[in-house]
Amino acid sequence: MQNSVGIFKAYRLSLLALFLFVVLGRPVYGQQTTLGGVAISADEMDRNLETKTVTLKGRVQIVFNGQYLSCDTAILNLKNKTIVAKGNIVLQDAKIYAKGDQLEYNYGDNTGTFYNGFVQSGQVVFQGLTVKKVGENKFIANDAYYTSCVTCPPDWSFTGSKIEAEIGGYAFIKYPILRIVGFPVLFLPAIIVPLKSTRQSGLLSPSFGYGNAVGLAFGQSYFWAISRSQDMTLGATHYEKKGLKGQLEYRYVFGPHSQGVLQGAFINDKNFFARRDDDASRIIRQKNRGFIKYAHYYELPNQMVHRTSVNYVNDLLYPRDFPEELEGNGDSALENEMSLTHNSNSQHLSVETAFYINLIKENPSDNNDDAVHRFPELRYSLMEQEIGNSNVFFRLDTNYVNFTRDSLSYDDICAPGETSSGCSGSTSYEVKDEKDARFTPFDNNGSGLDLIRTGQRIDLQPTLSYPISINRTLDVLPKVSYRELQYRFNPHDRATSSDYKNTAARRFIQAEVSAKTRFSKIFKSQNSETLYKHEIEPELSYITIPWSKRPNHVFFGNFEELDFTQQTIAVSDADFEDPNRRLQFDYKDRLFQQRLFNYGLVNRLIRKRIINGKPQYSNIMTFRLRQSFDFNEAQRSEKSQPWSVIQGDFNLNLDRFSFAQRVDYFPYNQISNLETRFRVRNALGSYFESWYNQTFTFDQDNNVEFAERSETLGLGLGWANRYFKIVGEVVQSLNYSKSEDGKRGGGTQRWAYLTEITPPGKCWGIQFRQSRPLGSENLVTTINFNFDFGGDF
Repeated sequence: MQNSVGIFKAYRLSLLALFLFVVLGRPVYGQQTTLGGVAISADEMDRNLETKTVTLKGRVQIVFNGQYLSCDTAILNLKNKTIVAKGNIVLQDAKIYAKGDQLEYNYGDNTGTFYNGFVQSGQVVFQGLTVKKVGENKFIANDAYYTSCVTCPPDWSFTGSKIEAEIGGYAFIKYPILRIVGFPVLFLPAIIVPLKSTRQSGLLSPSFGYGNAVGLAFGQSYFWAISRSQDMTLGATHYEKKGLKGQLEYRYVFGPHSQGVLQGAFINDKNFFARRDDDASRIIRQKNRGFIKYAHYYELPNQMVHRTSVNYVNDLLYPRDFPEELEGNGDSALENEMSLTHNSNSQHLSVETAFYINLIKENPSDNNDDAVHRFPELRYSLMEQEIGNSNVFFRLDTNYVNFTRDSLSYDDICAPGETSSGCSGSTSYEVKDEKDARFTPFDNNGSGLDLIRTGQRIDLQPTLSYPISINRTLDVLPKVSYRELQYRFNPHDRATSSDYKNTAARRFIQAEVSAKTRFSKIFKSQNSETLYKHEIEPELSYITIPWSKRPNHVFFGNFEELDFTQQTIAVSDADFEDPNRRLQFDYKDRLFQQRLFNYGLVNRLIRKRIINGKPQYSNIMTFRLRQSFDFNEAQRSEKSQPWSVIQGDFNLNLDRFSFAQRVDYFPYNQISNLETRFRVRNALGSYFESWYNQTFTFDQDNNVEFAERSETLGLGLGWANRYFKIVGEVVQSLNYSKSEDGKRGGGTQRWAYLTEITPPGKCWGIQFRQSRPLGSENLVTTINFNFDFGGDF
């Protein structure tokens, strides 16, 4: 029985030896046998039964414990389970390739010593005068050398007196010298580098930078792999002119679609620039500065989603001075939002709060009392539901919002030229610096100018529709909506006007009928199976408000003489400066008496291709055209302008080229607002793009204010190959009107570019970035090095 087991064991080892020889591409030479669980082959084999040793010479091959050893000569001690090998030694398994001039190895516990040894795992290479294998994946090298570059000579390497390395773990190098292409560059007392491709804690490569306002900058970060679902980066950056700044970024993942990130920084800025209240001179003072940015997206049970976005700064210039850390430079406010939404096939329910940080202030340390927040906002929508089998559909939209802020619920307004307390005598309307704490609402007699800024609004809008299809070629959709808006205002003190009321209501009925049809034709490419479908979809509609009721309240402006297209324009300075419009909460508070005829045309080209056996559809061309005619405007006066702006959109999306243009043509002013962008790209990801924007502004009489126009030209470039990448953009202002001091405007608004070099060897890279943020003359330069210590770049 024992003899049968021995024969079976020898048979298994022979098969293993044959398998490893075949897999590793090694031919079998001379004599072969299996002794003590070791498969051996050599040109000459001499076995000593007394000492239990086997002497092998000539093309020696030994297989043991899943490892393969080849050499010129070897002495195998079956009693001590040791191998002494010499000449052209190669030892390898699934993870490690090692070689040396001489090897003393114990195949019983898989430990041994290479003389003039070399060990490689993936791209990681270390070698030494002696290399000891002290564990399954652990090595100790003396007079050592380490790199993960496959180039010759390597792009970078470390030499040191001793390296303790664990494959899949870390390497500790004592007294290392960093060498670039073989030349010594930096000496360190010790360094620890990772030898694994999975996430691991450790120091990241340092970063360098320069900016006109910050001087030289040096940064160092530490990456902490907390767990498989959490990690954190702790960093510190020293600015020559501003001091030391601490930085933090924490990331976590709860599931495939639930994650969050927290970022923050703090600096005691020794070179902070602010403006005095009494003059425009710049002063320097020490100031604690920082930001906190947090965002998460959670998918909850029962089709619920929780979102949070926090953007906080303790001074208003932080987004401008450090745009690489915090978005918002050039915006009027930083938005902080939190929401909880529930969506089903027929309903939508959401609760949301929004807190805004006003960035449009002269004093960067000013408080945020005048910012208006939405706290809270509730929405409920019932999607279109058929009532029985009547083909009548019902839809309901409701919205509640509370507009609030920390200071007075209204703005004290200075009239043009007013020089009383808190007013500067400006030629336009302005908010008083010093509040009189007395609400004097605007009225048509001019007895007051104060504007309501806070309050509550409930918006209720049920809609009935009855879709009609005529011969499946013409779709007609009549619908009617009732809209009710209830307001409540809460000024902090009693109004001086006896006509003022704390509540108000607007209600109206809107009727609409629309009709559209579709013409289409399918074309087939001659040289392929690609199909093209051309669609033309014209649409006509008529909208009217047959009944409305709006109180004569100080909150509502007079929109009777304004173009109805301004109904959905965002609130702007024009609403503040025009006393007839009066600043509202938002555009939903405007009501125009409408009798509109609308026409539109949509032209599409759809492509169908077969890719990997599956059909792929894409809109490669879309053209839209829209315009309206206002019957109420046509009946007003000889200066009526009933035709609205002609809106045109054109989009072309091909494999290597895209083009998009939006044109708003004003027929009575014979000018156009333009937005144009095109992009050319290749299969490797390189691209060139350009965009042009032209926007005109109009006064309350619809006349063009040409000097206030905005024209910008942008250029973008991206080019990449195997070892080099560059991306960049520049935005140029084309406004060249003269200012009061005789200087011409225009010039570059902002620019930025990034270059990345990844030399052959896949073991290191360098990023170089320069930018000039919007609204700043500060030139920012940063340099980052990426070293791949584990050979998995």
